[in-house]
Amino acid sequence: MIGYPALSGERYAVTKSRELMGSGESVVTLVPEPTVTEGIVSKVFETEAQGADSSGTKIVWYGDYYQLTINTSGPGNSGGPVFDSNGKVIGIYTYGLAGGRVSGAVPIKFAQELMHLSRVTDR
Repeated sequence: MIGYPALSGERYAVTKSRELMGSGESVVTLVPEPTVTEGIVSKVFETEAQGADSSGTKIVWYGDYYQLTINTSGPGNSGGPVFDSNGKVIGIYTYGLAGGRVSGAVPIKFAQELMHLSRVTDR
């Protein structure tokens, strides 16, 4: 999985302004530092499942999702790609529960469906 968790260090880049009429002043920009986390898909759910977040709030999922053994993921990873051992994107990181002990992703097929719908509606 690749993501940008809140625990990543902050890095900054200093560049010259590229504005046509700009004065060439230096611009400081925050550059997110991605992290790569290795784990496995420990379960594949294709039906309703239940769990609770760190505050004890009950959460119910409907539909397909992957339970991951990625324990070091955290806030900021949501939306990051989940890869198989061949480098193919198989899912999108979605959530972490129980203090990071349980993580999940939705299969990439859902993103592909959304991209297809987006192309159809943009015409």
